Amino acid sequence: MDPLSHLPIECLQPILQILLDSNSLSALARLLTMNKHIASVTLPYLYHNPYHLIHRREKYRTYRRTGELLTRMLLGCLPVTSIPEALTLALTTDKRYPPPPTTTSPLNYLAHIRHLKIDLFDSLTVGCSWSMKDMSLEQRTYIRTEEFGKRYQSNLFTSKYINGSYLTTKGKVLQHFYHVVLHQEAVWCLASPILEQLHSFTVPYMFTIKQYLQVVGRFKSLGTISFTMTDKFEESYYRSEPPEKGSHNYKVDQDMIRFVQEHAQLCEGRLKSVNCLEYSEWGLVNKEYGDRIQLDIFRILPPLSKPTYLNKDNFIQFSAHPQSIDLKHVREFNSQGLPKWWEDIISNDQPLLQRCRTLKRLLVDNIHAGTFRWAAQEKRDFDQTGKSTAVDNRHGHRGALMLEGTSPPLHETQSLVPLERIEIRQLADPRIDDINDILFAFQHSLKSLSITALVDVSLDLPRSIHLEKGWVDLPVLSHLILNMGLNRLVVGSQALSHCPNLVLLRLSDWTLEYSCQDIIPCPPVHLDQLDVLHLSGWPALTFNPTTLSSVTKLTSLIIQVQPRYYVHVARGFIPPLEELDRSYGFLNDSETAMDDLVLGMVRPLWTWDWHLPLLTSLNLSSEFALFFEFKMLNGCPALKTLILDIQSSTPEEHTRFICDGDLWISAEDSARYDESSALSSSPSTQPTTEFICAPALAHLELGGEWVIESDIMPAFLTDLFPELTDVYLNGWNMTTLESLLELVRAMPSTYDHSVSLHVSDLSGEDMYRLGIVNYEKWENVRPDALDINMSNYYDDSELYLLLKDLPE
Repeated sequence: MDPLSHLPIECLQPILQILLDSNSLSALARLLTMNKHIASVTLPYLYHNPYHLIHRREKYRTYRRTGELLTRMLLGCLPVTSIPEALTLALTTDKRYPPPPTTTSPLNYLAHIRHLKIDLFDSLTVGCSWSMKDMSLEQRTYIRTEEFGKRYQSNLFTSKYINGSYLTTKGKVLQHFYHVVLHQEAVWCLASPILEQLHSFTVPYMFTIKQYLQVVGRFKSLGTISFTMTDKFEESYYRSEPPEKGSHNYKVDQDMIRFVQEHAQLCEGRLKSVNCLEYSEWGLVNKEYGDRIQLDIFRILPPLSKPTYLNKDNFIQFSAHPQSIDLKHVREFNSQGLPKWWEDIISNDQPLLQRCRTLKRLLVDNIHAGTFRWAAQEKRDFDQTGKSTAVDNRHGHRGALMLEGTSPPLHETQSLVPLERIEIRQLADPRIDDINDILFAFQHSLKSLSITALVDVSLDLPRSIHLEKGWVDLPVLSHLILNMGLNRLVVGSQALSHCPNLVLLRLSDWTLEYSCQDIIPCPPVHLDQLDVLHLSGWPALTFNPTTLSSVTKLTSLIIQVQPRYYVHVARGFIPPLEELDRSYGFLNDSETAMDDLVLGMVRPLWTWDWHLPLLTSLNLSSEFALFFEFKMLNGCPALKTLILDIQSSTPEEHTRFICDGDLWISAEDSARYDESSALSSSPSTQPTTEFICAPALAHLELGGEWVIESDIMPAFLTDLFPELTDVYLNGWNMTTLESLLELVRAMPSTYDHSVSLHVSDLSGEDMYRLGIVNYEKWENVRPDALDINMSNYYDDSELYLLLKDLPE
């Protein structure tokens, strides 16, 4: 005997479980052929949930055939007399397969099945072919019989389904119905002998539910039932109103509820989960009606037992018995897709969230004011007494959760809710008190906070949200995302200093037009762990650029004033240059120091000399792009994407001229970027300047009025960005665009098909003058055109060709 056969079952089982977890179905199947002992231990692993194993392992095209083979094999285990005529024809007349064996297998595969969900393509529909000409003579004869026609008349396809498909003749309709019959009968034949042992089952078509209602008492082990509805038979649910009483869909729903009721009476407490009307039609049902049907069903079932999450999959089931469910094991709550009443449940006298004592992740669309007041009060109680007032999970009883012995550090306590991640996606009424409640209550556990305000364009006077008052130390906070929409987000002078371990920081609002004299800059903050920094609107305008001296791990930097696209404002905003100069302290000789007091605090200068060795993406707009100095690139050797957008709501007022001096950096500044270099003691032997280079940059976007003359263009584009592959130009000065195209024509080997050029909308006259023509995909390659890729900035599907020579 093989040595494996000497192992006791307790040793074999872990080995088989490893093979199962690794999807080694072929190895498990081979074990069935070794000997009776090994086969008997292996069978439960292969056939516990056989169709799920196939779908988990095989690709779509493969599992259709594998599923059919499995169905044929399992049906072969049944007595021939128990298989109806339609199914017998499919099993015996398909020439691709040998006829079923006349003797049954010594292995009882069906005895080990506990979960049965057979999809349409697993039930011989592939074997009998979808094409009439490929069907056997016996099958074609059968579907034309009067008996089969009557069977179809009792279960007609809906007119919507026939009109929306290829079923153009009666023969095709009956042929397709034959596939449905095969599916229905295959499921029934395999399920009916083993109903008592099934733990989960899927009713294949709702029109067959009465067949299963007659044997509901045999489902003694059933814990999960799924009801499948398809638009082949059921009338469409796609309507704003629920179905009327007496309609087909109403009767279907009542049969479903009746099945659950009878099972609950006959097998009390066994059924735990009901998946209502799976697949296409239920997804289109009137939402409130669908929620009510599911709620009625779940009120029949026992309450959820120790749920670990609450989301759209189980929230209605929770709502059926909200006060009798223990929520202390819930670690995640996600409101996406929940019924409308969920907000009321978490904001009533006994808040839902307060009962989730191990909650770590919270994702909600909106919250009412004061939603986290209970958490802040618990924290205050704990700080004062070492006790935390908590709520009993099931009966609303309030009690004190005490720590044994002396009070440990707050971050070790188990009595407070340990929320780590909070995401509020569409906050209708952002209030700083709610933000402060969150930060105070979960200060020692909170790792990620994301709040996005719902944009209300009807607001005449948006509020200012001031971040600072009430902030506490947040030692583990690593991700902070605050988007206040039309509400101005004002970052206090010390707010971010409470978050020393930030890795990702995104602060934004939709501030567009502004006056420099209203800007009060924040002091610099030390964030040496920061990886991503995105600032937009008022947080960008008040940002202190000295902070960049400490963020040497930064990989992505965005600082912008973002246009309000919802009102079709295509451009940003840049104040007049005179106002900008005065705000940065660039005073004319005739101006006095008193001007500083009139304008307010002078803003810190952008020195553009920071060392950011890991930075890969830089995106600047408005005044930040206008004042950008290219010498910064020497301190960003890993930079791959550079976006500079100076488009302004006052066109032609803000223009950026690139001259030769912009492309060079002093040797002293260059040495600061390279820690390994040092200026020689003999300055006369050292060059005074060095050419700037971004060696890794491949993606360049320049928007607005950039003026780069022809004599500067080669050095600017080819020397500054030697690895460039994508150039996006939007609203460029026409002279600059001509210079660029002149360079491309002069260097065809550099700007070949590996380089893509994206230009904004041009008039037909400008395109002709610049030698740009529309590309027609059906045309052959034009020998008079360059190999460079050109497309429309706003629509990459609109392609152009650049002619080698300008038109005469």
